[in-house]
Amino acid sequence: MPFSLRVVLLFAILTSWSPVEQNSLFAQQAPEIPVGFDAYRQWDKWPYQRLGARAYMRSTYDRRGNNESADASHFLYQLRDDFNVTLDIEGPGILYFARYNHWHGSPWHYEVDGRDHIVKETTTKDPTKKLKHSVFLPEQQFPNPLTFTYSTTKGADLMWVPIGFEDRFRMAYSRTFYGTGYYIYHHYMRGARLSQPVSAWNEHSVPPDDVLDLLRHAGTDIAPQADTEKGRQLGIKSQSKTIKLPSKSTSLLARLEGPAMIRAIKLSVPRDQSLNFDDVRIRTPNGFNNASPAVVIGNDRQVTKFETDEVRAQ
Repeated sequence: MPFSLRVVLLFAILTSWSPVEQNSLFAQQAPEIPVGFDAYRQWDKWPYQRLGARAYMRSTYDRRGNNESADASHFLYQLRDDFNVTLDIEGPGILYFARYNHWHGSPWHYEVDGRDHIVKETTTKDPTKKLKHSVFLPEQQFPNPLTFTYSTTKGADLMWVPIGFEDRFRMAYSRTFYGTGYYIYHHYMRGARLSQPVSAWNEHSVPPDDVLDLLRHAGTDIAPQADTEKGRQLGIKSQSKTIKLPSKSTSLLARLEGPAMIRAIKLSVPRDQSLNFDDVRIRTPNGFNNASPAVVIGNDRQVTKFETDEVRAQ
């Protein structure tokens, strides 16, 4: 069944160089890597390839290859009853994410470069009773929305506060009952271009307000608009069009000439055609007869070569 579709495309025009100039520039200077809270601030650089950075994921998985206890309580080693190590990293690097099933393991030891910091959750005081509202402690250093607890997620305590370390980081649990853990951290090659030096986290490290405010806007449209001063500074352009898409057909939504980054694709259809829209697929082939990026939409999953000059600049 055919239906009408309204499309708005936002994209940024990137500075263009010849291949020789590009190779020379790359040899001199790789792209800067946003680290720490800059990784949130510079969200527009998320799709960039980061040369000199490597992400790792570790967990309390069953080292024998099974799924014993749902991958819980598999510790690397124990130093004392209340120091059961689940993660041991030699740096420098940044821990970006940790997930615990409920509050299990709390109080947690965040040992940064040999200095131990206690992080816990409010349910720790009486772990046999769930709370309607729980938070990470110290709350100022681990605020929402960089942390969520089971009272909101209905299952897990989540932590996204960047924890930097220069030499070594260890995560240890004070309690071992169902001690699950999933962690993501980054290592950086020496000499890599970083937005700021990797520095050791401490109890005085407080997430900046601008990052918290940015995350509180999650789910809203924060992409710079083409007709604003900021949009013009960033070289933001916009294209829009309305198309009719019959069954088993395709249509070219946009073609961008030269280097560019798509910042947003917004599609809208009448409410009574929303079920038909479920079969629509978007493809971004690397051009048809050249290297110009293109965005193609197809109905009923049948995407074939199709071109049109009906793109209208907004």
